[in-house]
Amino acid sequence: MLSLTMKEAPRYKTICEIEEGYLRVKEAGLILGLRQRQVYRIKARVEREGAGGIIHKSRGKRTLRWLTEKIKDKIGHFSKTEYGGFNLTHMTEYLNEEEGIKVSRESVRQILLERGSYVKQRRYPKHRKRREPCSREGQMVQFDTSDHDWLEGRGPGLYLIGGVDDATGKVAGAQFVLTDGVKQNMGVFRDIVRKRGIPLRVYVDRGSNFKTTRHQSMEYQLKGEYPSTQFARALEELGVRMIYAYSPQAKGRMERKFGVF
Repeated sequence: MLSLTMKEAPRYKTICEIEEGYLRVKEAGLILGLRQRQVYRIKARVEREGAGGIIHKSRGKRTLRWLTEKIKDKIGHFSKTEYGGFNLTHMTEYLNEEEGIKVSRESVRQILLERGSYVKQRRYPKHRKRREPCSREGQMVQFDTSDHDWLEGRGPGLYLIGGVDDATGKVAGAQFVLTDGVKQNMGVFRDIVRKRGIPLRVYVDRGSNFKTTRHQSMEYQLKGEYPSTQFARALEELGVRMIYAYSPQAKGRMERKFGVF
């Protein structure tokens, strides 16, 4: 029996669409978040092995470069003693050459983050350019909520939760609700799935329904990561990739559709 996870199934579907001529390798790479050469490699494995070629060869195996807790403790100790003033790259070089600990710079960074010995560096925002629409219907849905005064003061405040297909601009689904909560958002997305099928990606804002940012404990601040919301976990179970927008302009099709409404 061959079992694909909810993440592997849409990946296999996308590779099949390349073979059938519906997608180009470059477009598939954007959908899957992979480089073109990676897509070519996966496509070749699928041609040889069928659906089994989509499964990563390391599934269920422990990597040979797996670091034990003892080695992690040694790296944490060195960061506070001999290599206290070193940056990550310099420290990694000395660990490899002087201490005989074969480890990558990213592994060192993750270990020090876990132990609170390293703080993430601030990154300046990159210049953003216009994003082209998806090439095919169903590849991505822009999902958002509008709190406009829909009844013009003649009734209770309503929220309009809706989704728009990124490729065609068609309304995938929409519904008026009294509360903009996770239950209501899940209900609208469920209707979209029933009518249109499961999209490959969903473009949302950074609201509390989609991204958790309210935890302020030291553990989360050091890691820079937060637990997934219920909505995000539901999409992960479906194998749907969630993309967060950093500005209203990023979800322009949805915002303009609300303006029309």
